[in-house]
Amino acid sequence: MSLIKYRRDIDGLRALAVLPVVFFHAGIDVFSGGFVGVDIFFVISGFLITSILLKDIQAGTFSLKNFYERRARRILPALFLVCFLSFAAGAWLLLPFDFNDFSQSLLATLGFASNIHFYGDIGYFAGPADFKPLLHTWSLAVEEQFYIFFPLILIALYKFCPRALKGAVVVLLVISLSLNLWGIEHNAKLTFYFLHTRAWELLFGAILALGLLPSLPSRSLRQVTSLIGLGLILYATFTFTHQTLFPGYAAIIPALGALLLIWSNDKQDTIIAAILSWRPFVFIGLISYSLYLWHWPVIVYTKIYLDRPLDQMAIAFVLALSLIGATLSWRFVEQIVRRKQIWPTRKSLSYGLGGVFAGILILALTTDLTDGLPNRLSPTALTYLSASKDLNPDLEECDRIDVKRIKEGRLCPMGPSDQAPRFLLWGDSHADAIMPGIKKMAEATQIAGLHASFSDCPPLLGVIRPEKTSSYQCAPFNQAMFDFLKKSGIKTLILAARWNGYAQGAMPDSVDNTTYMLVGLPQDRGRSVTKAESKTNFKYGIAQTLPALQELGVNIWIVEQAPAYKKHLPNALTRAEIAGKSFSAFTQALPSHQARSSFVADAFAPYLNDTTHYLRLSDTFCPQTEENCLLTHDGIPLYRDSHHLSAYGSRWVAEAFGPVFTSLRNVD
Repeated sequence: MSLIKYRRDIDGLRALAVLPVVFFHAGIDVFSGGFVGVDIFFVISGFLITSILLKDIQAGTFSLKNFYERRARRILPALFLVCFLSFAAGAWLLLPFDFNDFSQSLLATLGFASNIHFYGDIGYFAGPADFKPLLHTWSLAVEEQFYIFFPLILIALYKFCPRALKGAVVVLLVISLSLNLWGIEHNAKLTFYFLHTRAWELLFGAILALGLLPSLPSRSLRQVTSLIGLGLILYATFTFTHQTLFPGYAAIIPALGALLLIWSNDKQDTIIAAILSWRPFVFIGLISYSLYLWHWPVIVYTKIYLDRPLDQMAIAFVLALSLIGATLSWRFVEQIVRRKQIWPTRKSLSYGLGGVFAGILILALTTDLTDGLPNRLSPTALTYLSASKDLNPDLEECDRIDVKRIKEGRLCPMGPSDQAPRFLLWGDSHADAIMPGIKKMAEATQIAGLHASFSDCPPLLGVIRPEKTSSYQCAPFNQAMFDFLKKSGIKTLILAARWNGYAQGAMPDSVDNTTYMLVGLPQDRGRSVTKAESKTNFKYGIAQTLPALQELGVNIWIVEQAPAYKKHLPNALTRAEIAGKSFSAFTQALPSHQARSSFVADAFAPYLNDTTHYLRLSDTFCPQTEENCLLTHDGIPLYRDSHHLSAYGSRWVAEAFGPVFTSLRNVD
């Protein structure tokens, strides 16, 4: 395969592409559009590879075997190294379900189909994407898919329609760009990840290699053009954000900037070419492929180990480690394979890379088939992790009961089956979560009761979840429960819900802080209410509900929401156990919970009396003998996520419901 004339400025341009990507992923805010570096890489790749292909085709020396051998020597060694190291880090730090997900992404990466995998899995800018160690390989998949088809297209055109070659490439560019512009409005996620909506960027480079743009005739024109090109790239890098509709029209800006820089610097006589040819930029460009491969797994695993966003010290660490790793893998992996210091023949290369490929493939398949190799974890870690599946055994039967079933009185029974029900548990998924504890007390005291819950539905009359459609049966469920209570003659009611979430939204910086939980009035359907409005609506719902229940002569027990946390506790506890860290990073003291819960307690306070009570679970979860609220008991988690009690936790706290059953016995 022929070589084209080396241009230092293109290695400098690679640095201009990779550094913003790294800084963006590291969380350096000023590089808010650093993700456009990938688009620059696409243009550079299209230019260089098309230049090599065209030179060989015209010389009659082109060979697909030689082409793909060169691609293999360039791409695979460093990729396989990073894949293996990512697997090793994952075996240490990832929970089984995350490790299983990683293994599937690893299989996709090995097949250069990770763009398709991540399209089906998650959006590039979505929060959970921050914990996908191989997410960045989507761009490698796009490139390699392009180079499966493009050389064949060039050969066919050159052989059978040489005069149409340039025009055909332009047509392909226009089609791909048009699909990108159309797709961004109809399926932005697919448009981001797929080849047919990204190929135009590689073809931007191809049209330069094909000579469709003649050399600029004067140095002054080249100076101006190069400045414009740099300006476009810098504009995109520093003004775009994750909210920019991308790729779409926006991607044209950095891609055009890269095209202009390559075009205008062909004679190496511009100021920008001199800057890009500066030795530090050239060095970063030389290691840019390894740096791109290394930086993202380093960032992801550092975040997972720390279990928090990166601060300045952590950012400095990931940048340094990425640079060191990239330099070493470039020097001792990339270079020795490309220069044929090892595996000098095609046959030895096939055996060598094939053996490494097979080894990584076996690791990935084994991990996938065993659901993440759970047995690598300690018994304590497995105990913590299993809490996420410790749900109310009656969940499927008792949650989201339809209105017809309520009217027929077919609610979930608790306690003795030969007695008439004397209490009703009504609420959302938090009511469902405490059902095992209530059921335990019902059986211990031999007092029968009923339960029905509706997840994501506050047990309040007159309010709705405005983001839900009119088909969401929350309001009808609540009205049916009120009517059933009125008709049944039951005189003890337990109300339980995620009160704090409905009144004020999810906890800031919590795992579910994107969940929209606020409550509205019926006229708010389809509108996003503010937190201030939700607080007002929450009070309105209480005012519509408690007096109506009090008029029925019902003894009401309002269960305080248990302390909630920012972390998914079974996962956080497991990660802390794996890393040998304490739980201090995600525990909380009673004052913190009280500050979060004070609005709800104050909202209920005016309605409390001898028949309406506020049952504080925090008295049990946050005993005065402990510095922080309890997360576990006897080494078993009390929660199944960040705010729902596990079935074990519900049974553990059952004695806190004692006053309810004492009052029921006293009625006897």
